[in-house]
Amino acid sequence: MKSMKLAMKIGVGFGVLILFIVVVSVFSWRGIATLDNGAEEYQRIALNSNLIGRVQANMLNMQMSVKDFINSGSEQAVEEYKQSYAKMSGFMASAHDSIKDTKLGEHLDNMDADIASYNSAFEQIVAFKAERDTSLADLDGGGQAMEATLSELMATAARTGATSTGYKSGLSLRLLLLARLDIDSFLKTNNKDEVDKVTKRLGEFQASLKELRSSLLSVDWQTFVDDIEGKIGGYTATFDRMVELTNSRNQVIDQTLDILGPKIAAAAEEIKLTYVKEQDQLGTKLSATSSSATLTVIIASLIAVVFGCVVSFFLTRAITGPVRKTADFAAVMAGGDFTRQLDIQQGDEIGVMASSLNRMVNELGSMIREVITGVETLSSSSSDLTNVSAHLTSVARDTSEKADSVAASAEEMSTNIQSVSAAMEESSANVGMVASATDEMTATVNEIAMNAEKARAITDNAVRQSHATSQKMASLGDSATKIGRVTETITDISDQTNLLALNATIEAARAGEAGKGFAVVANEIKELAKQTAVATVDIKNQIGEMQQTTSSTITDIEKISTVIQEINEMIATIATAVEEQSATTVEIAGNISQAAQGIGEVNENVAQSTMVVTGITQEIAAINQQSSSVEEGSGKVQVSAQSLADLSIQLQKLVSRFKVR
Repeated sequence: MKSMKLAMKIGVGFGVLILFIVVVSVFSWRGIATLDNGAEEYQRIALNSNLIGRVQANMLNMQMSVKDFINSGSEQAVEEYKQSYAKMSGFMASAHDSIKDTKLGEHLDNMDADIASYNSAFEQIVAFKAERDTSLADLDGGGQAMEATLSELMATAARTGATSTGYKSGLSLRLLLLARLDIDSFLKTNNKDEVDKVTKRLGEFQASLKELRSSLLSVDWQTFVDDIEGKIGGYTATFDRMVELTNSRNQVIDQTLDILGPKIAAAAEEIKLTYVKEQDQLGTKLSATSSSATLTVIIASLIAVVFGCVVSFFLTRAITGPVRKTADFAAVMAGGDFTRQLDIQQGDEIGVMASSLNRMVNELGSMIREVITGVETLSSSSSDLTNVSAHLTSVARDTSEKADSVAASAEEMSTNIQSVSAAMEESSANVGMVASATDEMTATVNEIAMNAEKARAITDNAVRQSHATSQKMASLGDSATKIGRVTETITDISDQTNLLALNATIEAARAGEAGKGFAVVANEIKELAKQTAVATVDIKNQIGEMQQTTSSTITDIEKISTVIQEINEMIATIATAVEEQSATTVEIAGNISQAAQGIGEVNENVAQSTMVVTGITQEIAAINQQSSSVEEGSGKVQVSAQSLADLSIQLQKLVSRFKVR
């Protein structure tokens, strides 16, 4: 687990969760697919059941239209029948397309045959109705004609007083009317008894016509009876045809329509009940499937949730523990303590970050130790530079004092030479005075030579000290350069650390909620990198100032060395001049006995001595001026050394907050 990468840990955790989600989804999909298939099947069954229901409903409408037509004979009933038949035919065609069950298809085929027979039977009923209406019209016409003839015969008999003829005509008319009434009753009831009654009435009517014929008083009245007897045969035949049509119609109704109608409705009901049964079974099955799928999904979801919680707990623990250690370690680093190590032995990104932090702590500790060493060297060098500058100032001051003493001696020698020059005018009388003056001048020249020798020794020492100081300042410059390189290295490391923290922040953002703690550590590291960069820039600036001060100090020391070298050369010149003066004085002393003879030479030598003393005075003034310059330069060096000392103190304060091993 520890050797796994952070992305692998998170990937494995989420992968397992996704696997459980996929399992739950598969179970859900299977359940939903089963329910969907069941719903489609249920919809198909409902559609087929609805089609059969519509077939059944239109069949009932057809039956009602048939009954209405049988009872009323209206054309509206025929139109309603045709509309219902057309609708039912369409529904039957749809049912044939939708119902794929072979057994139910056979039922539909049987229903089609029965519906076709039913329709043919109804067409026969319509045809019977048309022919019956024609027969009824003939019956009505014939009955009315016979009734009119009998009525006319009765009226004629009444006018002529043929009471018997009128009476028998009335009886025949009564029998005719009763027969027509029975026919009308038959047409309404279709009762065979009514047919018998009509037949009986017509037989009685024909018998009454025979009796009527026998009672006729006039031959002309025979035409009335002949006319009625000529019509009664057709009337009876028409009634018989009507009875035949009615019986045929009733037979079609009884044996076809009344049988096929309920049969078709029963077949439709059977199919519908089959689908209702299938719907009930499918509903129970779908309910059980839904319950099973729901239970399976709930169980799988609970397992996924429990496992997800366990994985989240251990994954969070595996990530937040090292992240918390890293955050604490970053806080310790932010406090400047580089003596500790982060103990995280993992192979993931956190372990890599911990290893990088440990390396960074080691490298920063080494760099800070080098900085501390450089600061100590800087402090020591600044102290040495301060001592050297103080010594140089003292030497310059001593040189100036010696130069003043030499100047005083030179002035005194000049006065003596002037005295010698005045005395030479009286050389012949004052040889003793000249010898004394010569001795005095010799002592003065010797003193000048000694002072010049001391001044040369001092300047030589000052040159050596300035060279040593220059070398130390050069060493200090090298140390500052090394410290500058160290600060550049620290800057590079802080940039790398900042880049590492940025990468860590990006990885934490990719990790989402699980990477928040990692993002906190990355931010802490980034802040530490920023603080390190700021401190490094501050150190770099201080080192830059130190380098500038060191360079300026080296330049000033080189100038001082140049001035001291010039002073050394001047002192050498003075020493040479003093040696020459000493030689001249010796020569004067050696030749004092010949003063009289060499008075001119003495005067010349005195003049030369005057010139030499004047040169010595000028050289001593120059030495005094150069000594002042050396003293001023030493003061600048001392100020620069103090600046370096202050800078070293600041650097010591700056690095004192860091703890290194």
